[in-house]
Amino acid sequence: MMNALGNELQWHWTMNKTNSVLSVSIYNESVRRSALEFEIPQGLTATRYENGDIYFDAEEIRMIEDELRLMLKDTTYAKKMAAKVYARVKAIEGYAFDPAQHKDKTLKELAALFKQEIEAFLWMTGYISYRGSVQMSAVLGEQVRAIVATRLAEQERLEEFDATMRLFQEPLKKTVVTAQKEALLRLAIAPSEEGYAQFIRDFDWLNYHWFRGSPLTQAELKKRAKGIQNPKKELQEFKEGSRKTEEKINAAIAKLSLSEDEQQLIKEYREWIFFPTFIKDNINLAAYKLLPLLELIGKKIGWPAQEIHWLTFDELCTIHKQDLALLEQKKEARKQSFGGTNTIQKRQIYAPAKPLREEVQQGKAIKGQTAFPGTVEGVARLIQEPKENARLQKGEILVTAMTTPDYLPAMERAAAFVTDEGGITCHAAIVARELKKPCVIGTRHATTLIKDGDRIRVDAENGTVAIV
Repeated sequence: MMNALGNELQWHWTMNKTNSVLSVSIYNESVRRSALEFEIPQGLTATRYENGDIYFDAEEIRMIEDELRLMLKDTTYAKKMAAKVYARVKAIEGYAFDPAQHKDKTLKELAALFKQEIEAFLWMTGYISYRGSVQMSAVLGEQVRAIVATRLAEQERLEEFDATMRLFQEPLKKTVVTAQKEALLRLAIAPSEEGYAQFIRDFDWLNYHWFRGSPLTQAELKKRAKGIQNPKKELQEFKEGSRKTEEKINAAIAKLSLSEDEQQLIKEYREWIFFPTFIKDNINLAAYKLLPLLELIGKKIGWPAQEIHWLTFDELCTIHKQDLALLEQKKEARKQSFGGTNTIQKRQIYAPAKPLREEVQQGKAIKGQTAFPGTVEGVARLIQEPKENARLQKGEILVTAMTTPDYLPAMERAAAFVTDEGGITCHAAIVARELKKPCVIGTRHATTLIKDGDRIRVDAENGTVAIV
């Protein structure tokens, strides 16, 4: 198969994350929209999903970065793109689907309604699928690193480069992680039935990822709240930590004697570091708000709502024409493992998956990238899916392929995080900085080399993990 440039595809492993058939199958639809939004050439669509492993074409990613470098010569470009993201998010926040108004619709009418109502999800998914938001922060980061290196060299302080860049990689705004953490601490301080109910109304959607998940229960929430030993102190330290971080950032900027344009660039860099997690959160919020519609479709075909995500986008849009017995067979096969390929030539979903990742030799060094510094030694707890969160005890080290918002209960208890997936804008990195916990990301092989229950040392000062 060829990429958009007419060359043989070079699959580049990017991350591992559990996805749904529905979300994998809409990739091309999302990319087409995102390319329009970012004002970048169409057709850079190559991606491959193999039972959690996600690959992009290396040449296409480089081309996207090159296009962004050209676009960023317009100093207003990043700001304009940010405004588009916020506008899409505002639309999602204001969206509500009332199933009572549509319960008498035919299956054909519900299929047409699904195709219409999923638009907000498609646009928001495109921001991540197209790599636009991820590559934007990478390209802005090149500019920021060049400025910081120049200023520090002039001031003979180059040894402070890593610490300074780590400060400038703090997200510009609070994510939903911070909002949820503060709400949970306040609930632990003053528990009430109405408080629990409000928390669930505000944050239940965080239990869902790519149309998959289960509702947050009061019993689970009460257990989390009661498990916090000193919520008043923790809330004060949490808020104080955020304030001190911003003071350090402002002090670093002042010490570098940056121009107004350079300060604006750092602000935009921090905003685009914030965006990937912010966008992923709103992808899941959009998906969550579509669940009542999927439940209506499920009732019409005799499927539980939580199994509709095993269908592809095309299958759902034409569900009234589908052979339901055949779909049942496909669903069961996909539950075992599935893959999907999206290229400029075609898109397909297949079962079983066709893994591409290389075999990993035991004894290989575990090295990644520091997301938040610190050194911790403790018991490794391998968590493959959010439903295993309860296995992680307070003070253990979370080891996983990648994290999503539904991992938050485990992350709150963990002493440190280690992930296969990596990048300074990934969910684990953002949460680590907000919760001030040591974190090494992008190891690629941690979940293969570390066994559940191993004692490990996370050296997030140097980006290494050792089995001790």
